[in-house]
Amino acid sequence: IPRLFRSLLSQSYPAELTEIILIDDRSNDRTLSLMKRFTKKQSNVTIIKIDNTLPDTSPKKRAIREAVQKAQHDIIITTDADAIPGKDWIKGIVSCYSENTGMVLGYAPYSTNSPFNTLFHKILALEYFVMGSVTAATTGLGFPLTCNGANLSYRKKIFNDMGGFGDSIKWMSGDDDLLMHRIRRKSNAEIVYSPLKSSAVFNDPPLSFRSFIRQRIRFSSKHIAYPLKTKLFLSLIYLFYLFLAGLIMTTFFLPKFLPLLVISLFIKIFFEMRFLLPAKKLLETRELLRFYPLVI
Repeated sequence: IPRLFRSLLSQSYPAELTEIILIDDRSNDRTLSLMKRFTKKQSNVTIIKIDNTLPDTSPKKRAIREAVQKAQHDIIITTDADAIPGKDWIKGIVSCYSENTGMVLGYAPYSTNSPFNTLFHKILALEYFVMGSVTAATTGLGFPLTCNGANLSYRKKIFNDMGGFGDSIKWMSGDDDLLMHRIRRKSNAEIVYSPLKSSAVFNDPPLSFRSFIRQRIRFSSKHIAYPLKTKLFLSLIYLFYLFLAGLIMTTFFLPKFLPLLVISLFIKIFFEMRFLLPAKKLLETRELLRFYPLVI
């Protein structure tokens, strides 16, 4: 958290035009005391303390909802406790807003600095780069598939007008993409993607494989709440990978299917690289694509 506070203090956007709202949701460590210490350095900080849970309500979504209601300004920008926003983060996100913009999605890559500089963490960083690339592309097509709450922005008025998180507030995860799909369906506001490298927000990946599995179980719990078109599109992707897995197993026992496997993999690699190479120029300075052969 002190690392996040240092990032917030170093923002290039004028401090007098920003309001920082911190939420302490039932922490049992030094979080609250660190927040109070931060308020002494920054006059525009408000602390919200939550001491209980509500039935059928995601704790994180409740915390965000309370912060949004507390906010004095219309543009809301959210991030996480383990995030590291660059100094032009707020400036870059705000620059993406026009009169018709209701939501801005930002790139939230995984860190690969120590202790997250292992091969496992670099592969996770590659995966998050791919997800960010998909978000950028599908947003440009007018049908964003996903986003990341560590770097997300929307108008308070739109959030309030459509009833906040709505029924999705019961899902533990989804304070980002379920809200995005809700805004896309229930408002005429434009959703845009911030392509600026300076507005990226790095965040910590799971430290171990076990924590990675727990994280993905939590992420997958919300998929049932996705819009039908999104579920159908994702189902096609899953079916394609099941087809590839089945083809690999079949080829192991029946070598005559090897040409079909080679052709399928060639098509997959060709189109993925055609997509990822331009995305790398847009979003990334790290050479994450060198790990691509390990995750084909």
